Amino acid sequence: MAKLSPNDRRLGEILLHRKQLDPPRLQHALHEAPKLNMRLGAYLVAQEWITPEELRDAVALQANLPTADLRTQAFPENLNRIFPYRALKDHRCVPFEETPSYVCLAIAEPLKLSAVRELEYGCRRPVKLFVAQERLVDQCRDKLYEGRIPRQFTRFKATIPVELQFCTRIGTPIEEAIRTVTTVDISQGGLGVLGLPHVPSAIPERRPKDVYAQVTLKDPDHEVQAVCQVRWLREAGGRAEGLEFLAGLEVVEIRPMDQQRLMQLCVKYSRG
Repeated sequence: MAKLSPNDRRLGEILLHRKQLDPPRLQHALHEAPKLNMRLGAYLVAQEWITPEELRDAVALQANLPTADLRTQAFPENLNRIFPYRALKDHRCVPFEETPSYVCLAIAEPLKLSAVRELEYGCRRPVKLFVAQERLVDQCRDKLYEGRIPRQFTRFKATIPVELQFCTRIGTPIEEAIRTVTTVDISQGGLGVLGLPHVPSAIPERRPKDVYAQVTLKDPDHEVQAVCQVRWLREAGGRAEGLEFLAGLEVVEIRPMDQQRLMQLCVKYSRG
């Protein structure tokens, strides 16, 4: 179980003071977020108790930093040459402006001084920090580095039945239907599946990357359960009853025993 950080407690106090959260919900979140290894702010947004904008503004107030709206920001392609992708992913940030004198970074949470020094050493100039919505930071970083990101895990072709139910970030179901799909490949970090008829009608207003699913791989040797995020979704062809979709799912929540089983499945299917 993760421990609460002083930043989390300070963030809760700010949200209470701004009347964006009531004490019972804060106490519940302070108790439950560490069990799920989630930061307080991410848990509150996942529960829809605060909005992403409210979280951004509270973090900015906590860190005494300005905010940035990445929805209207242009990202020149040369920005992906300043920092290694892994450093930005580890520190949950993305560059959005560069001058000879400094680099502007959008961050999702306050950075430690050691992290700021590491980033400044990497770009050989000072960095100016701005707080932005966490989801937009991740999306803009991945889009900026699209085609340049090294694959972290090797994929292995595998045909495994999967039970899938769409859910929230912390695994709470958002629809009753449990769908049966099939993997086309697996890795220690996720899986590709075939057979999704559509993104669930219960959440048509969400982008595919805001959709999560509780999945159970039903391999004869190892059954694996995890919460995955839909990273991409595309049409795979037609069926008698409608279109079928391919989807890329990234593991975001998995128990250690299931992680071990997933690794064993990868070893099994690496042998062909």
